[in-house]
Amino acid sequence: MVMSSECGSFPLCYAERYSRHHAHQECRKRSSTCFPNSGVYMGYAEAILELLPELHRLATTGTGVEHNEDQGAANRLYASQNASRSL
Repeated sequence: MVMSSECGSFPLCYAERYSRHHAHQECRKRSSTCFPNSGVYMGYAEAILELLPELHRLATTGTGVEHNEDQGAANRLYASQNASRSL
């Protein structure tokens, strides 16, 4: 599955969450558009159907500006994946 990206994170600044995220840090070396953007995604139906319930769960459990926010859910999910993994 592929999700679009953008220059900044929304609805909060997630820079600290990404500070130890290897893939994100490598992306920042070559591009300014390294934050997930939930506005556009594509992929196999099975992958999307697996992802959407998790994004919904994250959005509905978010608090403050992250509550019911798909963009916040996408950032929270991406930042949590292999955050401290190194090559």
